[in-house]
Amino acid sequence: MPRNIDTQNLKNEFLITLNELQNKIKKNSHNFEMRTMVYRRAIYALKSDKEITIESLYDLANVKGIGQSIMNALIKYYSDKNLLFIVENGKMNNNSLKKNNKRKNTDIDEEDDSETDINSESSSDASSKPKKKRKITNKRPYIPKVRSGAYAILLSILENFFILQNSMIKEEIIEFGGLYCDSSFQTNASTNDYFSAWSSMKTLINKGFVEEVNGKRRPQRYGLSTDGIILAATLKKIHSLDFDRVNMENEYNWRKQWNKYYKRKMEDEHLEVNEELIFEYNGSEESSRIDNNNNNSMSNNSSFSRRSEKSKNNFPQSEYKKMSLNELLVTEKPETNKNFNISNANNSIDKSFNQSVLVYDEKTGRELNRLYNEQVEDISNINGNTSSTSTNLPSSIKGSFGKIPYETWNYKSYEVVLLIDTREIRSIQDRDFFTSELTKKGVKVETRQLSLGDFIWIARHLDTKKEVFLNCIIERKRIDDLCSSIKDNRFYEQKQRLNKTGYKWCFYIVEESLLNNRLLNMMEAIKTSFFEVTLEAGYLLQRTKGSSETVTFLMILNQLLTQRLISNKKSILVIKANEFENQLEFKEKLLFFRKEFEKPVKQENKKSSSVLYECCHQFLNFQAVMGKSTFITANQLYTNALLSIKGCSLEKASTIKSRYPTFQQLLDAYNSCEDKKESEMLLFDNFDLYPTHKKIGKSLSEKFHEAFGKKRF
Repeated sequence: MPRNIDTQNLKNEFLITLNELQNKIKKNSHNFEMRTMVYRRAIYALKSDKEITIESLYDLANVKGIGQSIMNALIKYYSDKNLLFIVENGKMNNNSLKKNNKRKNTDIDEEDDSETDINSESSSDASSKPKKKRKITNKRPYIPKVRSGAYAILLSILENFFILQNSMIKEEIIEFGGLYCDSSFQTNASTNDYFSAWSSMKTLINKGFVEEVNGKRRPQRYGLSTDGIILAATLKKIHSLDFDRVNMENEYNWRKQWNKYYKRKMEDEHLEVNEELIFEYNGSEESSRIDNNNNNSMSNNSSFSRRSEKSKNNFPQSEYKKMSLNELLVTEKPETNKNFNISNANNSIDKSFNQSVLVYDEKTGRELNRLYNEQVEDISNINGNTSSTSTNLPSSIKGSFGKIPYETWNYKSYEVVLLIDTREIRSIQDRDFFTSELTKKGVKVETRQLSLGDFIWIARHLDTKKEVFLNCIIERKRIDDLCSSIKDNRFYEQKQRLNKTGYKWCFYIVEESLLNNRLLNMMEAIKTSFFEVTLEAGYLLQRTKGSSETVTFLMILNQLLTQRLISNKKSILVIKANEFENQLEFKEKLLFFRKEFEKPVKQENKKSSSVLYECCHQFLNFQAVMGKSTFITANQLYTNALLSIKGCSLEKASTIKSRYPTFQQLLDAYNSCEDKKESEMLLFDNFDLYPTHKKIGKSLSEKFHEAFGKKRF
């Protein structure tokens, strides 16, 4: 039986119905906040509008705050209860007819809609204007602008398509892309240039021309899709680009490989072969065409000439003078030098740095002085017995160990550089303090945004400019910052990531320039952190009185590291692993190489043995892998969410996870609470009897309620 509705007071009827629909959404929907907010606004608008007269359901469309979705819900509500004819009160849905041209409304009652359609057609015949036909345009295919970022990225990957197997990292693309692009691939905040040519990579990925070929592994590698290959080859053909103008044999080899690959690819994809993308590689015809186009082609000529000069500078040895860069890249795994001998002995990590346990600054000073004196004695002995064979070593030697490629640099081919994190400042007013002071003291310094650590040392090849991480890292803390990091668990998180680097020398510098009553209350926690740093983690602790002493300490360390490597004529072995599944794999591969290559070797005219190589990861891999959120999992996100609550330690977070393993289970527990009091005491009731360091108190339980359970009540 239909209920009685007062047609003289429909406004009150609709307010009751809107409240009923709002309550229904709260009961049946998990994500009800946004949906009920729409109904609250509609109810408020209808109540506050005193001037409007509601004679029919369709008059609600004139109320500000009531849209088509609410109208559809009301029509469905009254249709289901067979009350629609009463609330319509003899009027038609004119509002839906007005909006019908903009969007198609869903049919709720087929009979009513059919009637309104007939009426609308009859009424529109009399006073309707001829409708304009919608102009249908064909979607224009995407073609990047000449010498834009997307243009450069496509050609860079295509140029190295056969050399690097359609898999390049960001740094490699930027290295080659600069020759094809007029804009920079680097941002410059000082000139408000926050978008670089690299921003085009996102466009290419979204349009399906470039793919991320290694998934979640790091560093990220990019390759061309089938559409991207065709587009890049089309750009090369249209603009008559040659990847090597110095030695056309390399260009012909590329074309020969391309023609075979392209035909095979089209057959596999069941696509038609475009004969225009088949490149000629007959020397006579192509050489005449190149001579004619040398002066008329776009600014690529200067770019390729620069590349040729760069390749000559990278390989100063006589056998490389006539070779272009592409020819060198095509060379597959050159054989190592016959004199290149790896001896057999046990793995050794430098005892003087790694096995020292330093707690007080005076001990650190004595240790550094002892190391310095030992290095000076070793250097004098080496200089007196310089072998003639070491001066004839090539700049670099390539090889492979355990299916992982590597490259060795002799001591004359690299330099040691200290990198300072861009966020590492003395104060807001004195941001360049460390850079300027260390430069004055003769230390080669650069500033970059580091994934981990405040100061790290790298070795840079003098010719190729490639960089490696030298397994030496420093974390600097002011005493007040150390206390804050202990409170919010940053101290423990940083310690875990530092342990995954496979460091040899990790120094923890603590500046004790600021002391107040708040810090004095945390002295026990500070002492505990000092012992955790030195005894548990094996870091070297250095306590200084301020930034000036820190600069002096950095200068001494820079001298020691330079002497251990260059002055001792130690070669660097660069581990050229392409990608890593997690941060632990980064450390394992480093230890794998150390076990084989860092074995003490007994040299001629010397009683003691020494290590010939320093195994290092590429710096770009260090940056890509050691980021805070590079390999973060859902479980780690859950832990971080718990640790974000003030007063929750790592032990308490682990306790909560033991009862509620997933974040959804914790939210379900809060949603099942019947009242606010039960929600506030949820964790307190569950973990009240646990030990002190795992116990959840009342105040902490209420904080968790504010974060995760408050919206329910």
